[in-house]
Amino acid sequence: MKDYDPVRAMKREFETLKKVERIIDVPRPITARKDFSCVLVTEHISGRCLFQFIRTENGIYDKLTAVAHTLRKIHEGTKTSYHKQDEFAHFHKILDQLRLDRETRLKYDRLLGDWWHSTIFDQPYGCRIHSDANPVNYVFQHDRVYALDFESSWDHASSVHDLGIIAAELKHYFGVHKKNGNRAEPLHWSLLMALQHK
Repeated sequence: MKDYDPVRAMKREFETLKKVERIIDVPRPITARKDFSCVLVTEHISGRCLFQFIRTENGIYDKLTAVAHTLRKIHEGTKTSYHKQDEFAHFHKILDQLRLDRETRLKYDRLLGDWWHSTIFDQPYGCRIHSDANPVNYVFQHDRVYALDFESSWDHASSVHDLGIIAAELKHYFGVHKKNGNRAEPLHWSLLMALQHK
C-alpha cells in the first residue's frame, strides 16, 4: 500500500483498542512507541484460536456462536451513522489493488452494484467493524473470547462486513482443506442465528 503510514496505523490501533476494551475482550493495550519501529505493545493472551477449532471441527458451533456474540457486542456498542459511499469506495480500492483481469473485475463490480441497490443489507445505522474477522484473530481462553488485530478496524461501516469475512474464511477452509466448500453452509447459518439472537 503506497499511502500506508506506520505511525498513524500504530496510534490508530492503540486508540481503537482503548475504545473497544470497554465493550469486548481484547488484549489490553499497554504502550505504543513510534521511536521503536512503531511498536504496539499489548498484554499476551494465551489460548486456542478459532482456526484450531475449525480445523478439528471440535466444538465449532459453540465457538462460532461466541465469536458472533462478540461481533454483535461491538457492532451494537459502537452505533454511528452509516457511510455507505465510504464503504463501497473501500471495496473498489481493494479491487483496484488486486489488478484483476477485465472479466473478473466486471463480475465484482456487478456484485457490488447489486449490493448497493439492494435493500436487504440496508440498515439504519453503521458501526465499528473489526474488518479482519479472520479465524486466527479470535482466541479462546477458558470461556472468554478475545478479539485481536484491530489495525484494519473502522467506523461508520456495515456489520455485514465482518460476517462476510468469517463466512468467506469458512468457505475457503472447507473448500481447500476438506475438498467440500458446501460443508461451511451450516456454519454460516449458525453464525447468522447467533448474530440475530442475544
